[in-house]
Amino acid sequence: MTTTVFFQEHLLNFAFRQTPFPFPDDRYLSLWYSTPGTGIEVADANYLRLPVVFSPWATSYLVNVSDRLFPSAAAPYSFQYVALGTALTGGDILLYSNLGSQQNVLTGVSVRVKAGQIKLNVT
Repeated sequence: MTTTVFFQEHLLNFAFRQTPFPFPDDRYLSLWYSTPGTGIEVADANYLRLPVVFSPWATSYLVNVSDRLFPSAAAPYSFQYVALGTALTGGDILLYSNLGSQQNVLTGVSVRVKAGQIKLNVT
């Protein structure tokens, strides 16, 4: 996943300048049409961001510990990015990933992210 400028700035200031960074208690998974933070988030009537919990550090990465299921789509939509942010609404985006192509979701279909599918590491 790509780190946002917001996250880079706060993480580096915390690590090297001891500037407090209010780490969020929860992290939320979101779906985006275009680049998260500056782009357009999915706006389906049933859509909402989902809390996601990560495993402890294990052999150079963290993974999500459980399946996450977005509500069934009220109308067709598409997305190309997934992101991790700090709030159920608003807040800041910490990390995001471009899936490489639009993912189309039909009415009545739910997007599922399986346990272990989100892998976070530092390179």
